[in-house]
Amino acid sequence: MLPQEDVQVLAAVRRYVMPGRPYAKLHGWNLRHRPAHVADAFVADAFVADLAERAAAITDHELVCLFHAEWRARLTAAWLVALSGRTAFRDLLGKLLIRPGNGGREARGYVLALTAFGTAEDAAHLRHFAARTTPGSEQHHFSRGWARAGLRLLTGHGEFPSPPETELLAFLRALVTAHARPAPAHTRSPASPTERFHAWRPTPLPGAWTVITPESTRRALDRRFPFAAPLSVATTASGALTLYNVRTPTHRWATRTETGGHRLFTTVEEALAGLSSGDGSA
Repeated sequence: MLPQEDVQVLAAVRRYVMPGRPYAKLHGWNLRHRPAHVADAFVADAFVADLAERAAAITDHELVCLFHAEWRARLTAAWLVALSGRTAFRDLLGKLLIRPGNGGREARGYVLALTAFGTAEDAAHLRHFAARTTPGSEQHHFSRGWARAGLRLLTGHGEFPSPPETELLAFLRALVTAHARPAPAHTRSPASPTERFHAWRPTPLPGAWTVITPESTRRALDRRFPFAAPLSVATTASGALTLYNVRTPTHRWATRTETGGHRLFTTVEEALAGLSSGDGSA
């Protein structure tokens, strides 16, 4: 799913995936090897520490939204899961790893998270993927090498020929281990991530509403909301009312009128109910 196809996915992508575009480095080579001609030294520890801050802020529900998006979001989500020690996502990661349509790029993130968790159950998921012989893309086969590298790191012996990715994956696992910290309780959900993933459905907007597509338009609308780290995601055809994803201690969504009136909501469902009834502003 592309981010602009759903307001919840778009909100999660804008908040956790787009800033700095970390996915460009999350395949690992850019973290492990920096070209000598690069003048401003790229520090892997600083990069991962910043990502760990996002991992501590994201909720389980937002992670599920990211896992429904395209590969950049799914790859980033896997790293966020690893950096926040959310072992409840283990089963979902294992299922996504062997899911038809897995393009391979995001699979390396799933492998990293399972390797970082480090249990026999994680090794079983990696073994299942590594042993598969079904046809796949070149990216898919490369990711299988990552899974075999993860198995070597977890079991200490080679069930498959030693892949060249072993050293890189060991380096990335050490980075994650150094910066990982448990996610705060308020970001966690008692529900199974796998069940939430399968139960998730796109968010229907009222008829007069559309998702905001140009990022330049979104940023201009962001600046109109005075607080709460606002991210605009949808608006009416006339532009009279805008839907935002926000951050306050108790609210996650808001609407704002052209004249500046706003209303805060706890869930997107509450916000959408307000939009449908025409009660979207204070």
